[in-house]
Amino acid sequence: MLRKILIVDDNPLIRMGLTEMIEWKRLGLELAGCVEDGEEALILCGEKRPDIVITDIRMPRKDGMELLTGLQESYPEIQTIVVSAYDTFSYVKHAMIAGSLNYILKPIDPGELNA
Repeated sequence: MLRKILIVDDNPLIRMGLTEMIEWKRLGLELAGCVEDGEEALILCGEKRPDIVITDIRMPRKDGMELLTGLQESYPEIQTIVVSAYDTFSYVKHAMIAGSLNYILKPIDPGELNA
């Protein structure tokens, strides 16, 4: 059974880049969707039930920190990976507390992402 991935980033080029970097077949993954903020992501999580959410931290409306908190409260079974241009300690700490698998800095290394 394929595991579903939801990609959340306000930058369409980053969303497209992530979809191209992920080794979908090799890792047994499929795309559940791509959205541009945490608000849309929480709605889609209720509909699609992804296994993993890959999210940016700074986005309009609901940012990545709000998304991580919302996922932890409503969908604790969903794993998360944060991709961000910011190495701010408070962001990394929030991701760790929320149980994120990884905090990857942009520009994204495809090897690190697929690991």
